[in-house]
Amino acid sequence: ENRRRLLNDAASGRLRTYILSLNSRPVAFLSGTVYAGTFHGSFTGFDPAFRKYSPGTFLLMRIVEDLCAHGVSQLDFGLGDAWYKEQFCDLEWHEASIHLFAPRLAGLRLAVLYVSTSLVNTTSVHVLKRLKLILTSKRLWRSLYTNKHTEQVTG
Repeated sequence: ENRRRLLNDAASGRLRTYILSLNSRPVAFLSGTVYAGTFHGSFTGFDPAFRKYSPGTFLLMRIVEDLCAHGVSQLDFGLGDAWYKEQFCDLEWHEASIHLFAPRLAGLRLAVLYVSTSLVNTTSVHVLKRLKLILTSKRLWRSLYTNKHTEQVTG
């Protein structure tokens, strides 16, 4: 689905992908689409080896310059929490999902499973935020995922 969407966005001229390289080595990227004067961010990342230099912030400033020069008046970074969103955004909105479960035993089991896992997740996030460990935990989680994914690809 992502590949089809990216190909469609590229063919229509809406796709924007920016890559910051240092000595031919990519150190940060941001990709998204432009529609009706708004840039909608989709994918972003950076090389953790360059974290102390904030390559993503530098890239974002250059992206803003480029988008403004091309008539874009708004940036929408999309869903989720991230440091750069808190630093560079002036609007936010909250969304909620509605979950419907079948009025049968299987639906009840699924509802109990959903509520219990949601409670653990919500409580964990709240505690990590209060302890100011949320960014550290996200970095660790991403690092574990990246290492596992890299092993699967190369192994």
